[in-house]
Amino acid sequence: MSNQGILECICGRTFSQENAYGKHRRSCKLTKKRLSGALDKAKEVFAQKRRKVSQAALTSTSTVPLAQSLPEAVPLAQSLPEFLGQPLDNGNDTMSLASRRSRRHNVLMPKRYRDLLPQALPSLPPPDLQPPSLPHSNTTVEVDSDSPAHLEAGLSLRSRVSRIIRTPRNIFGLVRQYFGDQLPSVDPEEHITLADLSPSPPTEDPSQSRLRSKWWPFPNKNSFLLGSWHWNGGIQKSQSAFKDLIDIVGDSSFDPGDVHHTKWSKIFATLGGGGPDDEETGEEWLDVDAGWRKKQVEITVPFHRRMQSPGTSQFVCAELYHRSLVEVIKERISDPHTAAQFHLVPYDLLWQRSDQHREVRLHGKIYTSKAFREAHDTLQNSPPEPNCDLPRVIVALMFWSDATHLTQFGSSQLWPCYMAIGNESKYRRCKPSCNLCSHVAYFQKLPDEFAHFAAQRIGGKGPKKPFLAHCRREFFHAQVEVLLDDDFLEAWQHGIVIKCFDGVLRRFYPRIFTYSADYPEKVLLASIKNRGRCPCPRCLIPMDRIPQMGTPQDRQQRIILKRVDGHQRKFNIANARRLIYDLNYAVDSKSLSSFFNTESWVPTLNAFSNRLQPLGFNLFEILVVDLLHEFELGVWKALFIHLLRILEAVNPALLYLLDQRYREIGTFGRDTIRRFRANVSELKKMAARDFEDLLQCSIPVFDGLLPEPHNGAIQRLLFLCAHWHGLAKLRMHSDITLDIMDDVTASLGSAFRHFSHEVCPAFNTKELRREANARRRRQTQNLNLNQTQKAKPFDGELLKKTFNLCTYKYHSLDDFVNMIRQLGTTDSYNTAIGELEHRHPKGWHSRTDRRNVVKQITCIERRQARIRRLHHKLISKQAQAEDVATAPDAHHHIGASQSRHEHIPSFLRLHEGDPAIQNFLPRLKSHVLPRVKDSMSRENDSPDKRASTTGTITPSAPDASDHDRLFLQHDRMYMHNILRVNYTTYDVRRKQDTMNSNTCHRDIMVLADNDNTSDHPFLYARIVRIFHVNAIYTGGPTADYRPRKVEVLWVRWFEHDMNAPIGSWSDSRLDRLHFPPMAGEHAFGFVNPADVVRGCHIIPAFSSNRRHSDGRGISLCARDANDWHSYYLNRFVDRDMLMRFHWGLAVGHVYTHQQPCTNGSVVWGNSGQDLQPSNGPEDPEVLDRVRIDEDIVGSGTDGSGSESDDDDYEPSEEGEEDDNDNDEHWLDMNEMYGSLYSDDDN
Repeated sequence: MSNQGILECICGRTFSQENAYGKHRRSCKLTKKRLSGALDKAKEVFAQKRRKVSQAALTSTSTVPLAQSLPEAVPLAQSLPEFLGQPLDNGNDTMSLASRRSRRHNVLMPKRYRDLLPQALPSLPPPDLQPPSLPHSNTTVEVDSDSPAHLEAGLSLRSRVSRIIRTPRNIFGLVRQYFGDQLPSVDPEEHITLADLSPSPPTEDPSQSRLRSKWWPFPNKNSFLLGSWHWNGGIQKSQSAFKDLIDIVGDSSFDPGDVHHTKWSKIFATLGGGGPDDEETGEEWLDVDAGWRKKQVEITVPFHRRMQSPGTSQFVCAELYHRSLVEVIKERISDPHTAAQFHLVPYDLLWQRSDQHREVRLHGKIYTSKAFREAHDTLQNSPPEPNCDLPRVIVALMFWSDATHLTQFGSSQLWPCYMAIGNESKYRRCKPSCNLCSHVAYFQKLPDEFAHFAAQRIGGKGPKKPFLAHCRREFFHAQVEVLLDDDFLEAWQHGIVIKCFDGVLRRFYPRIFTYSADYPEKVLLASIKNRGRCPCPRCLIPMDRIPQMGTPQDRQQRIILKRVDGHQRKFNIANARRLIYDLNYAVDSKSLSSFFNTESWVPTLNAFSNRLQPLGFNLFEILVVDLLHEFELGVWKALFIHLLRILEAVNPALLYLLDQRYREIGTFGRDTIRRFRANVSELKKMAARDFEDLLQCSIPVFDGLLPEPHNGAIQRLLFLCAHWHGLAKLRMHSDITLDIMDDVTASLGSAFRHFSHEVCPAFNTKELRREANARRRRQTQNLNLNQTQKAKPFDGELLKKTFNLCTYKYHSLDDFVNMIRQLGTTDSYNTAIGELEHRHPKGWHSRTDRRNVVKQITCIERRQARIRRLHHKLISKQAQAEDVATAPDAHHHIGASQSRHEHIPSFLRLHEGDPAIQNFLPRLKSHVLPRVKDSMSRENDSPDKRASTTGTITPSAPDASDHDRLFLQHDRMYMHNILRVNYTTYDVRRKQDTMNSNTCHRDIMVLADNDNTSDHPFLYARIVRIFHVNAIYTGGPTADYRPRKVEVLWVRWFEHDMNAPIGSWSDSRLDRLHFPPMAGEHAFGFVNPADVVRGCHIIPAFSSNRRHSDGRGISLCARDANDWHSYYLNRFVDRDMLMRFHWGLAVGHVYTHQQPCTNGSVVWGNSGQDLQPSNGPEDPEVLDRVRIDEDIVGSGTDGSGSESDDDDYEPSEEGEEDDNDNDEHWLDMNEMYGSLYSDDDN
């Protein structure tokens, strides 16, 4: 394209119209030849890589591993149809006896399982292959600049065009859909690798950074490394930190002379400088980052006319340490280390389970949310800055604030305010190690001396609570107003021009999307009364209607009674403040009740409303839900405590039984379910994650403690709480799962009302002993503090307690679904992110001298940030070799050591009579033989072997002769303790489960090879031993006596307990399992580790009692002494496990996408099972939909009827009639993408 508005093909032809240009490209031979050549070259490179892999696999070794038919051995997009569409060869004749279908116990054999590795989202086409942008229209409608229509009519044609551009689907069925006149110039997703999608930290490419000679403020490299180790190597030095120090001083380039005369104090002062108090070092950092500032904050205090000194008085409260929000944004965006994954343009993430299912929208990250899309469209449709054609980008600001104690003991506190940018991936933003959460302010509380200041002017008994509450609100919003300074408002309206990491200038417009805080701070932010008549900061539903949460009437009222920062509210507040500050009314005067009591307002000038409301900002929309405080530490904690009260009311001994049951629950995962405390019922020092574990394991614990029908009602309520909690914590939602969550919310509200109205009145519940002790301490403290006032002494009597549904936290549960639809999943804005960030200031506090703590913390924060920036800029990390045991691309890992081995004949003689080893060797050979034959067959089918092999091995049913030709080298099995299984999660990431045959982490799940879609799709087993054997098969057409390593899991199968109620979503019950009799033919078996889906959490059904009351089992191998009659399968143990029981609704669980299942245990009604084909464009064809405003273009005339001067919209050069006047015009881009993405990508 040589000139503006001219489209040029690579063959040399030029066009002035996009329609003609597109038609020409579809028939241009030179264009097709160029794209075809690129495809052939890519195929050649890929073929070379495949040959190298095949040659490496066929290299002769002493022990040949079994060949694996992994999906990654061929292009994933091509292997998907074969993987999903063709039945796997799992005939009964090739499976081990333990894996075959049981006739007596109906045990299904495990199905061959192959997990697909996570992939990044579909890539955008290269810049030279992107669809051409519409040419600029130099003709605009001439209108009077003073006319109200100036802003609308003054837009160019380019800003009036809206396209829908879709990428091809990837192997998981994901599609990115963009809206705009062109694709984004930067695509952060193209840099995503498997390491980024795995828990292990990604390694840094050495080529991305280079050494520099200047280390200022450090004199040399060695001084910098020591300083970096001191400040960023952790607060409490561990063995790992000590090893890092040894690596520094033990390096051959380390010279003690470089650090001997280093002036450390001056260097650290320079690193922590940049504030207004640092005149010497502050200027050094002005152009580098956003340093800390200090400002005195004062408020106007109103004293009403009945006080000793009526009128208003100014009070200087404290010094606020803060950073400029504009400078923080500049620092974050211009940082090349973090901004490379900064998303500039929003998109919709769509998912289609299969060609027979409809396409649904996914919800997860902020930049794929509806709110971001609306803000982006509003900005793009607004008039640009004069004489500026820079790209305009939304910066999604997210805030957290929460006061915290800096020490375990003492009164030292800090009230930090954090800010993150939603344009960055939440998987990085939520990790404290990525340091993407910026500290922007340390709020101050109303100082203690304020009480003395007020008492002198009030007289009498001093200030009352309403007066102090008003002053605290005024002081808080005065600090917030400092953050929302004029520079921020200027950036909000006109943007900030920043040179990005790619060297391109762009104009960024900050917008506040979320503010996460607990309820007391929400009340401060919303300027409403704490626990007033309308306690919700988002709606005006009164307190007495809160128990109706989840009903249709309640949901309708949330929409009708939504809080709005309107003119009436501001008018009422202005009148109230006039009475308070001008006419000396009291802040709690009855004369003000008409202004505020109805809607629970307070007479505080809200900083967000005052500064941003004229710009169209509604402060109530940013007050997001809080899963941590509102459910885990709110609704669920209140329910758990009241259940403890019920148990104590029935029999205090039930609390001891409950404690015992929790202690007997095994842990799960690395830290998913931790070991429970000795006495759970005492609730000592329990954090939110402890209450989460209590909920996930609560159903088996409470089962049977109370009589029916109350036991059944509580079991259903616990099931719904766990289900709702799991859905609320999902990191990737779809429209279908949100509909499910909506239904669960309604059911949860109904269950809570039944619990409150029917179950609770049946028990005379009183406060727990711990609650009575806490009340006694409070009363004693009040008695000591208020000697002049009458305080009721503690009489030792337990007070009656009832279950209360009239709380804001319970009310907020029905806001989660709408919040997720608007802003994405809760893990982006949960207050747990702020709580996790508290670790940093708490660690910094230990490095201060406990005097002027806030100032020292600001200096330490800057030191660490600047050292990190220097480290990323100057030091190149060598990529470390990835540990084989944790390589995310491998399905599993079992050690290769052969130091621990069992001689099989000796092992069988030692355990003679043990039912677990019945027919052990024949079954083992029946399991190993088809795997060895299959491996040899694959080797012979390889390209290099095919020419030299005269015969092939066809896997067939093993017979006695085949068993005689299979030898286990040295008659040994080599024992291992640990199996690590990598799996793709529901949100298309990679995680790992660790199974240990000697611990409680030994339960696994595999796919069941079901013929009936109504059967349960999984089998469950407990690992008895993990081992491998070196197998030799001599029955092949050629002499091949090489031993082949075969990894085996010896397992004990679980069966579904047919005597217990069937687990299902509709009945709100967990699945019940039990061990079949050991004498049965199918009690034990062997499993290929490659068929393991992942580990599972199986909890004893405590109400069923133990199988051996004397504690003596019958099998030493099976270790059955502690067996229970029945077990619960915990489907709520984590989010991935939850989605495995929502069959077909998890994006990452590809094995469920094409396999139908109607079992009620894993299917919620008919959700996701309706086979409705997508109405959108079919992949890999990419369609570009263009909507053009007919007021400017379309009929060829403008609004007045005059002819358009736009020459770009005339009949094409080929004489064909132009069809650009259609509003629903589709531009076919199949020719452009067809050679890049073949049909196999679908």
